[in-house]
Amino acid sequence: MFDFYKSLSDNASSTHWSYNPALEIEKDIECPICKTRRNDVIETGYVGCSNCYKVFSEDIEMLAMNIFGKKQHVGRIPASETSKKMCNEKIDRLERQLRQAVDIQDFETAIVLKAKINKVKEQELGGRK
Repeated sequence: MFDFYKSLSDNASSTHWSYNPALEIEKDIECPICKTRRNDVIETGYVGCSNCYKVFSEDIEMLAMNIFGKKQHVGRIPASETSKKMCNEKIDRLERQLRQAVDIQDFETAIVLKAKINKVKEQELGGRK
């Protein structure tokens, strides 16, 4: 049988990498609770139990980086929540502008901003005050 790792170590002098026996040991990691193996987690993206998140934390972070481009997946936001969030952000932005207008004593702009805030609150949020 062809020993891929042995061939790597035989050719190590001509390459920039070499066989590392520690990697072989690391490949055989399994969760002590559910017996899920490291290779299964990497291949499927599924873990067997909550302890797997501790045992395979580095592998899960690598998978998350490959899939989501970041280490933590924040999930999807339901459309209704997205709409509320956008409205809240718009109101917060308008309220900041209102405070700035009041600070510089631009009361005409402040009145317009206050009207916009009230309109958004009434239409989009059902009267959040």
